[in-house]
Amino acid sequence: MNIKEDYIHFILENNNILSELKSKKTITYDLLEPVLDVMDHLVELDLHVEGEKDSDVEDVFKMGFHYLYSRLDLIKRFLVENFNDEIEELIKYDQNVYLYLKVDELDTILEEKNQMISSLLDHLYSTIEYRNKIDKKAESLIEDEIDKALSLTDESLTPDVFMDFADSLGIELL
Repeated sequence: MNIKEDYIHFILENNNILSELKSKKTITYDLLEPVLDVMDHLVELDLHVEGEKDSDVEDVFKMGFHYLYSRLDLIKRFLVENFNDEIEELIKYDQNVYLYLKVDELDTILEEKNQMISSLLDHLYSTIEYRNKIDKKAESLIEDEIDKALSLTDESLTPDVFMDFADSLGIELL
């Protein structure tokens, strides 16, 4: 199998989770959507991501696949470990999962363990584990910390990067 076939298989394998997140209009799906849309566009255009290829397209494809794989892996882990494989239960904590995914990626971007980000990850994980919803004030504080940490780097979160890719490819995101 090539990377394009692996991606298609991966999406088919995770279709139930993605469909549920989308149909319930979750912000977790909104986070994944720009990446999914660009990846689907690249697959539909049948752009070569193996063999004779444009290395930029290959890099974008690999980045998107890795991102989706890691995010869905976390979501599936939450489903199994915290929600008895009940997607409806996970969706009740959509805000928590969404914030966890963002902070987890930020932790990866920052490479060195930033104490504030590590604390946020631990806190968000425990809110998911113990099924405690995040209130609007806490959500706002967490988003502010994410923005503050990102402002110290030249990096962006993957969904933001893929929104730019979508724009450059002429893909209209919903």
